Amino acid sequence: LLLYSQIMNFKNTLVIPDHVSINEHTQKLIYSLLDEQKKRIKFNELAQHEFFKSMDWTTLKSVKPPYIPQLKDSSDTSHFTEFNSTRLNQNKKIEPTLGNSMPFIGFTFTKNISGPKKETFLSKTTSLSHTPSSSEEPDRTKDVIRQAQLNEQLNIQIETLNLRVKD
Repeated sequence: LLLYSQIMNFKNTLVIPDHVSINEHTQKLIYSLLDEQKKRIKFNELAQHEFFKSMDWTTLKSVKPPYIPQLKDSSDTSHFTEFNSTRLNQNKKIEPTLGNSMPFIGFTFTKNISGPKKETFLSKTTSLSHTPSSSEEPDRTKDVIRQAQLNEQLNIQIETLNLRVKD
């Protein structure tokens, strides 16, 4: 869920590290390639981009690549660097959130603790509600998933800021 959240929210989570020296034109190119499909850079814009100014697009198909790997079979990955994934928050305690409280989808509780106490159980400052409509179930599920994504995104941003403060 963490990786999915990062991919879906790349505009907020993608950070080019400070120690990586990439000029502004290249950074803009990377972000324009990763943008939503409707906003993504088109081929004509890409071909004219500063990054590709020395590229001869008309002869590209006839240019021999500098290295052609010899593959054992179609699933050969021996030419790729080994990648050991590490999980963020692996020792972090899971706090109760909407994302891990699925039995309570549709239930909400709010209380204004600054207001005066009322004699009735459910006063004007307290509300308890539930919408049992099964037709709204997908919407509530989407809301729960979105809340979980936002919660994870916030945790990632907090970790990133903590790492920057330590540096």
